Amino acid sequence: MVFAKTLLLIAVLVVVLAAVALRVRAWRARRAAARAAWQAEVERAVRDVS
Repeated sequence: MVFAKTLLLIAVLVVVLAAVALRVRAWRARRAAARAAWQAEVERAVRDVS
């Protein structure tokens, strides 16, 4: 019985860690896209000024 509870706990932890990893990856991708868009906007503004 203890073994089954331990196995269940480990399975739950693995699922939670996988979900967190996926959310972090998605957040990093969104942040990179936003940074690229911001950088393009800054370069466009610099080109317009000069």
